[in-house]
Amino acid sequence: MSLHLKIENLTIKYEEKTVLNKVNLEFLPGELIAIVGSNGSGKTTLLQGIIGLKQLDTGRVLLNGQNIKNISRKNFARQIAVLTQRENLQLDLTVEELVWRGRHPHQSLFKHQDMKDHVAVNKAMEAANVKHFSNRRLTKLSEGERQRAWIALTLAQEPRVLILDEPTNYLDLEHQVKILSLLKQLNKNEGITIVVVLHDLTLAGRFAKRIIGLNKGAIAFDGTPKDVLRKENLEKVFGTSMIILEEPQTGEPIPLPQMNYQERN
Repeated sequence: MSLHLKIENLTIKYEEKTVLNKVNLEFLPGELIAIVGSNGSGKTTLLQGIIGLKQLDTGRVLLNGQNIKNISRKNFARQIAVLTQRENLQLDLTVEELVWRGRHPHQSLFKHQDMKDHVAVNKAMEAANVKHFSNRRLTKLSEGERQRAWIALTLAQEPRVLILDEPTNYLDLEHQVKILSLLKQLNKNEGITIVVVLHDLTLAGRFAKRIIGLNKGAIAFDGTPKDVLRKENLEKVFGTSMIILEEPQTGEPIPLPQMNYQERN
């Protein structure tokens, strides 16, 4: 089933500070979205508000027209999977044991593991390309391998929306590209709506079909990479001079911070 996720007039405050201010957004079925912005712009808070981890001062989050406040956490997890920055926890589990945790939303006191669960776990491990090391322990994996294992866990939930908070953090460039390529493939092959917070603007431009920029808790821009990765937009959001290059073959924008001679030396 396709899911339509809508955020209406969302405001979140920490004590007296407004972190998000009357944000309105819609995520349509099958979209591939990157959220960008400087530190403190509200990116992680936005995700936490969407998934119900932060109390909203105003507004609501709707899933197919239903307020998520009225959806049980188990039912929510059957539809939306979340990967936060936490998952560096050193759990003493094998990859397969971790991925099986993704079936918890589908379990109950009266329902034990069945063939559907086994199929879902195997499919998730194959999709995330972790099946060949499914018996290895998380503590023995590289950062890239471990991140793919956590993505496999989210896929075992069989979600229609996947939300990830900076999934490429602490990864080298090769593994960043591999993780984003995996997510792009899942979006294309499975039709999963994917929303990802990213720091790297170039990767965001190459990866996403839609980029949302946050600035001081408000939407600064929202559109395709070619439409929004512009000098004036990025300088406003990131507070530094930018230059925009053009990829020779595709014409895609490649944003870079502009440094003067003294900064380079």
